[in-house]
Amino acid sequence: MIDDIEMYRDGARDGSPYAARLRASLEYLLEQRPASVKEWWSLSRYAFQSEDELYEFLADVHAYFYGDRVEPPIAPAP
Repeated sequence: MIDDIEMYRDGARDGSPYAARLRASLEYLLEQRPASVKEWWSLSRYAFQSEDELYEFLADVHAYFYGDRVEPPIAPAP
């Protein structure tokens, strides 16, 4: 999914229950920052250099899905 963010944008905005859960989950991650880079790697196999880098990426995803970001963010190499 992380490399195909463009494919999920419309679904993230379509008003469905899935879209609402996705937005709530992403906002929870950004507000609480519960995942470490090690935990994120174990879930996604994408390595971020720091938690700040991870959460900056997630903030960019949020801005792409729900804000005014035009281009999807680019994830680090897996």
